[in-house]
Amino acid sequence: MWFRRVVHIVTRAAIVFATVGRSASRQRQRTFACCKTSTSNSRACFQTKHEKFSEMLTLLTLLLGAATADGSLDSRHPEAVEVYLCDFGQSSDINHDRWPDHWKRHRSPDYPAFIDIAIADEGCLEVEMNGGAAMIHSPPIPISPLFSYVLEANVRTSELRHSGASISVSYFDADAKLVDLAGRSRVVTGTEPWSRLRVGPFSTSHERATFVVITLHVEPRDQGFDLTGFAQFDDVWLARLPRMTLQSSSPHNVYSDPGDVEITCNVSGIQQRDPLLRFELIDLTGRTLAEMKHRLDGEVVALSNQVSSDPMLAESEGVKHIDDGYRGEMSWRPPLSGHGFFRVRVRMLGDTGVMHEREISLVVVRPQPPPVGGEFGWSMPEGDRQLPLDAIADVLPQVGANWVKFPLWYEPTDRQRADDLAHFTERLNTNRI
Repeated sequence: MWFRRVVHIVTRAAIVFATVGRSASRQRQRTFACCKTSTSNSRACFQTKHEKFSEMLTLLTLLLGAATADGSLDSRHPEAVEVYLCDFGQSSDINHDRWPDHWKRHRSPDYPAFIDIAIADEGCLEVEMNGGAAMIHSPPIPISPLFSYVLEANVRTSELRHSGASISVSYFDADAKLVDLAGRSRVVTGTEPWSRLRVGPFSTSHERATFVVITLHVEPRDQGFDLTGFAQFDDVWLARLPRMTLQSSSPHNVYSDPGDVEITCNVSGIQQRDPLLRFELIDLTGRTLAEMKHRLDGEVVALSNQVSSDPMLAESEGVKHIDDGYRGEMSWRPPLSGHGFFRVRVRMLGDTGVMHEREISLVVVRPQPPPVGGEFGWSMPEGDRQLPLDAIADVLPQVGANWVKFPLWYEPTDRQRADDLAHFTERLNTNRI
């Protein structure tokens, strides 16, 4: 029953994940068209009344646009420790029924049972299209929030005109409740030779997350369905990595005083007690302005093994034991003396070289009084998904915004959300927004 609940929840989550992605894409297109139309009307007003905010707006745009790309798919991380592997060979099909042991497929009107899914003779899981879509879920796999993880799988497609193949992963707690969506890979369509799909590295901030479920997808990308064609999956591989996170002393990485900047690096799940941490301060041109090196004094972390009440999970092939490790924390105040856009890069160096690397962007701006009036504002269709309400209320006056378009939908019984939005509105009114 535990596993059936997980399959039901992860199926609903995967469907919502795909639907939200398509909706967000359409929303971005509408927002772009709206912004394009209104830009010419407001440019003159912006240049005359809000010229003093141009430098600040540019810096904040750089901050919001900064992102870290995934690593190369050509090689695996040298510090990766295998947690789960399903190669759809003999060890994955002990009873020889041409179905991977303990995996489940989703069945519904949109995911019909007449689509053939089975282990092919060449040792891979093959999905033969005949209309509709297919989703296959792995057994729940124990994980620890102290680590980050990476999921990989090989895929081959043939004659998929309307559908695409991809993989995803979701987090669950010990009660089989969905707590987080880790992400989804790129989608492979048409006829493509064997290639590797990857999700991550990913991690979660939910301390209750104790399991992940891997999902294989073959789903329509448009209104049509494929009556022929197939997708093949092989070597579904989940590995853990040392987890390293960077956090600034400002909730939104925006400062007005350079002396307030402090960067904290948290490391967990490492097998070496005292790796070398190297902090670098980098300016907009990529020039290193300052650096600091120091060895981490890690403490032992005893990771208790998660035990599931589901006997299928305890017997599941491919699940590896979770070992102990070390964790630690280090902070640095970079010697900043001026305003601008900066990056702080942290490398963790061990016996095998660079074990991990993270980067955080920050902006030091000159404080400005709120504008008296104007037409410039922000449209935020995703609300506070990326920034908390308090951070948005702090940033908007600094960029010269006169108005904000913000969704106020919430459940009628959610009193806390209503109070938070009321406080948010009061702060905006205080700054004449």
